[in-house]
Order: sequence, then structure tokens, then C-alpha cells
Amino acid sequence: MYALRNKDSATKVYELDYPELLKDKAERIKKANLKASAVNVPCDLADPEWKNELLTFGYEKGSKAFGSLLGISYYLEKKDFEQLLSGVSKVMESESAICFDYWY
Repeated sequence: MYALRNKDSATKVYELDYPELLKDKAERIKKANLKASAVNVPCDLADPEWKNELLTFGYEKGSKAFGSLLGISYYLEKKDFEQLLSGVSKVMESESAICFDYWY
């Protein structure tokens, strides 16, 4: 998890996941006496509304960004993953980068 290693306060990290998984991660991080710099964004990436949640939590649409979707395609339906990639292109600046893997 990059948010555990990120020491640059100018770099904002957003963690998007189901609310219960974000809660579990936060509890395990606290129990391990670690600090994560992530802004937790509770959402379902199969739901197109995830973009609104991200913006609500402070993501700036015009900023250059890097997105990691590693491991996401394995649990989303193909149509939902395609919709997710389309949504990413609507919120990320054109000079941004995204990394993902897939098994389709």
C-alpha cells in the first residue's frame, strides 16, 4: 500500500474500496502502529457513482495523477471494468497515468 510509504505531503493518495474493507484496513494499520496518508473513499467501483464520491473527498479533476487499479479486474464483471476505465478517463487529467492488470 503506497499510502504507508508516502512521506511527501504534497502527494495525495486516495484509497477507493468498499466501506467495510476500508474500515478493516484502517484498523489493521492502527493495530500495527503504522500511519497511512490515504484519503479513504468508500465506494463500489462497479457503480458509476464512484467518481462523485472521489470528487466529494477532495480529488481535483484537473490535477495530474497516477492511478493504480491492480487486481481490480479480477473481481469486477468485464462490463463493469470497462465502465470503470471509461470513468477514470473522465476524472483524470489527460497527462495522467494509470496502471492496471487484467485477465480477460
